[in-house]
Amino acid sequence: MKKLLLILGILIFSAYAIPFFLFWIAALMGSLISETIYLNAQTMLSQLKSEGYLGLVIAQTTLTPLLSALIAIFLYKKYKKLN
Repeated sequence: MKKLLLILGILIFSAYAIPFFLFWIAALMGSLISETIYLNAQTMLSQLKSEGYLGLVIAQTTLTPLLSALIAIFLYKKYKKLN
């Protein structure tokens, strides 16, 4: 049962973290290729800053997936010790 819960935790935390990392990679690649993507991202960030939500959005899209990935790695190492 403990192994099953660890596997479930790894899957949940990994499934949460991976799309955010892919989003940032796609945004970086898109901003290098097209200037309109860069300008749209700049406009969106300036609107979020003026409304006071920038810190919340940055934390949600960077810190939370990073912590989630670290938890998934920790759970995976714990799972490996059980085998």
